[in-house]
Amino acid sequence: MAYIYMDESWDLSNIEILGNTKFFNITFLYCNDKRTPDSIIKKLNRWMLGKWVKVVWMFHACHEKESSILKALKLISQKDIKVMNLRIDKSKINRKEDIHKLYNQAVDELIRFVFSSKFINKSEITFFIASRRETNKALNEKFLEFLKYKYQRENIIFQICTPLQEKWLQVVDIISHAFFRKYEFNDTTEYNIIQDKILIEEKI
Repeated sequence: MAYIYMDESWDLSNIEILGNTKFFNITFLYCNDKRTPDSIIKKLNRWMLGKWVKVVWMFHACHEKESSILKALKLISQKDIKVMNLRIDKSKINRKEDIHKLYNQAVDELIRFVFSSKFINKSEITFFIASRRETNKALNEKFLEFLKYKYQRENIIFQICTPLQEKWLQVVDIISHAFFRKYEFNDTTEYNIIQDKILIEEKI
């Protein structure tokens, strides 16, 4: 089986505040091993808390120290993963455009790239797991319905989970932060660590 984990960063819904961020970012992480993030998150847990303890704790890059993020990225760079990133230039978005439709189209574009790539085996089941972006249950269900309809003939199962439910989502959040630093602040310190894992990096 194969797994695709999706994370987004920055605010697309409030596009009027252009000074907030310049881009909206969608990142995919592709892997074949569902258990790998356990070791990464446990080590991050030890670094953050100083010892092995059983707590409900979640690593979120935007709230962590740079030194912790760099440690995490070095661990991630040693794993067998592939990364895809698509960013949307907020200054070019039509204010009258349906934001949710634009979001769906961007996700669809990345999925189509994955299924057109040679590294994926279309005969095996692929689980596509997105980090929950909306507290609105109806919007989440509408997003899933869109993807299921678009890929009803593909061997793919779509799910929406929280980073606590799926630890790989915490990992892809860390990777997404590296793109954030690169494009918002021209800082490639984090990005350079995982650059070899990137298959696609596009802007629309």
